[in-house]
Amino acid sequence: MTKHPEVDILDDDENGKSDHIRRHVALTELVSCWLCPKGKTKCFTPPFVLPPPHHPHPPPRTGHLRHPPLQHLHTLPNGNGGSPPPPPPHPYSQSLPTHFHPRQGGLGGGLGGFEAEDMVAMESVATCKHLPLGSRATGLTLEFCQRGSRLTWKTREVVLRHSNPDVVLAWHAALWTLLLGLKHRPTRVLVLINPVGGRRKARSIYRKKVAPLFRRAAIATSVAQTEYQGHGTDILLRTSLERVDGVVVVGGDGLVNEAVTGLLLKEARVQGLDVNDTETPLPVTPLRIGIIPGGSTDATCHASHGTSDVVTAALHIIMGDERFVDVATVHCQGRLARVATSLISYGYFGDLLRTSERWRHLGPPRYLLSGVKQFFLNRSYEGSVFVKPPPFLLSTPTDTDVCSDQCRVCDKARLEDTTSPTALSASSRTSSEDTTYQELRGRWHAVSAAVSSCACRLTPHGVSPAAHLGDGCADIVLIPAGSRLRFLHYLYRTSVTGNALSLNHLQVRRVREMVFMPAEERPTSLWNCDGEQLMEPALKLRVHCQRLRLFSRGVEQTSNNDNKTSSKAL
Repeated sequence: MTKHPEVDILDDDENGKSDHIRRHVALTELVSCWLCPKGKTKCFTPPFVLPPPHHPHPPPRTGHLRHPPLQHLHTLPNGNGGSPPPPPPHPYSQSLPTHFHPRQGGLGGGLGGFEAEDMVAMESVATCKHLPLGSRATGLTLEFCQRGSRLTWKTREVVLRHSNPDVVLAWHAALWTLLLGLKHRPTRVLVLINPVGGRRKARSIYRKKVAPLFRRAAIATSVAQTEYQGHGTDILLRTSLERVDGVVVVGGDGLVNEAVTGLLLKEARVQGLDVNDTETPLPVTPLRIGIIPGGSTDATCHASHGTSDVVTAALHIIMGDERFVDVATVHCQGRLARVATSLISYGYFGDLLRTSERWRHLGPPRYLLSGVKQFFLNRSYEGSVFVKPPPFLLSTPTDTDVCSDQCRVCDKARLEDTTSPTALSASSRTSSEDTTYQELRGRWHAVSAAVSSCACRLTPHGVSPAAHLGDGCADIVLIPAGSRLRFLHYLYRTSVTGNALSLNHLQVRRVREMVFMPAEERPTSLWNCDGEQLMEPALKLRVHCQRLRLFSRGVEQTSNNDNKTSSKAL
C-alpha cells in the first residue's frame, strides 16, 4: 500500500455504460473500510472489539436548566461544590483496543496497528447479510472523503473486489494498519453537547450524523451533556484528559467559548500562569477542539471552515486537520471575565442579546425580533475606546485578500508573535513595548471587536470579511450615533453585500489590544461576548496569537486541479 493509493473504479452512467476512471485518494482522507461487497454502511463491523459503552448513574440534577433524559449519554456532576465522584472501574477503560485475537478471544492494547496473524480469521468478525451463508468475503467497501459544493465535504463508498478472499482480507488489514498509524488522526475524543442551544437539535445532530461517522472511523467517544451555563468549562477542568486526543463540541458559540475557556484555564494551571494578570500570555490549548454546528449562528465554525455543514465539520475531525487560531482575553475589574473567539460587541448587539435572552422561548426568530426592536429604539452610548495597534501591521481590515487555508499573513504572524517562545528577536519585543494606546472618544451605536470574520448563516461575509484567523489582531468597528437610516445602511451591507467597512462614517482599526471606558453617570449597555452576556461595561481586551488549536484547515481555496478526489478520465 502506498501513501496515496490509486483506486480503479467503474462508474455507470445513465445508459448503463461504464467509464474507466481513476481517483487519487489521500491516505488522510480515508474514513473507513469494511468487508461488504455491496458498499452498504449498515454492514460496517469494527476491525476490533470495542469496549461496551460506560453509563454511570447520573447524580441528581441541580442546575437551573432542566433537560429531558438522554439514554445514550452520561451526565457529569455540576459545579455546586466538590469534585465529581470517580466512575466505577471498567475492564476496558485503560486503553482503546486495536488487536482482535480470534483464536484467543482476547483484546490487545496499544495503538500500533494490526499484526498479520491477528487478521487471519478477521472475516469471522464481519457479519454481512450480502454474503451467502458459508462464503468468504470477496469485496471490501472503502469509504473516503470527497469534496462537495461550496467548501463542503461528503463521504463516498466504493467497493474493491477480488476473486481471492485472502487478498481482500489483506487489503482490509493493510488499510486499517495505515489508518490507525496516522499520528494526527484522533482515536478517542470527549464530546460535549448542549441540548437546549439553538434549535434544540444538538443531540439529534450528533446521534444521526456525527456518531455513525465516528463509529466507522474507529473513534471512541465519551459523551456528556451540559446542564447549566458554564458547565462545559467545569467538565473540562475536572475531567482527566490524558487519554483524550481532542474535544468535540456539539452546540453553538456559547458552548465553544466554554470549551476554549476550560482548556486554557486547565493548561494555565499546569504551567502556573496567573490568568487574571492582563500581561500574562495565554498558553496554547493542549488539545484540539472540533466544532459540530448546533447553535443559532455558529460563527466560529463558519469562520474556520467557510461553511456550517455538519458532515464537513465531522470529516475535518476524522481527517485530523489542525489549524491554530487566535483567542482574546477579556478582563474586568482586575480579573479574567471571558475569552472570545469570534465577536465581542457593545451597544446595539449587546442590547439585542439582552432582549433575545428574555424571549428564549421563541427560538431562533427571537434574534430577528430583538434586532427590530433595538433598531427602532435607536440607542447610543458615550464612551472612550483606547486601541493599541500591533507592532507589525501585516494587513488591513479593507484588504481584498481574505484568510484561507494557505494564508501567508497568519504564517508570518506566528513567526513575529512577540509573546510566544519562538519570537524572532529582542527588537520585536522592544517595538511591541513602545507601542502606545490611541484614544477614540464619542457616542456610539455599537463598538465591536471581531477576532475572526464572524461569518455565519445570517451574515455570510461576516462583520469583518478580511479578518484573519491567526494574525494576532482584532478588527475594531466603531459605529457613531446617527439616524436610523444610516444605521440601517450599515446593517444591510453587513448582512447582504459584505462591504460595510467601506462606509465613510465608520471608524475601523486593526489592533492588538483595546480598552473601553464608558462615560461616567451616563446610561450603559452590556457586552455580547460570543453570544453570552457580559454585564460589566468597562473592560480590557487582548488578542493572543494562535493559542487555540482547532480541527480545521481554514477556509479552503479549492479548484478542479487541487481536488484530490476529483475524477480523471484515463
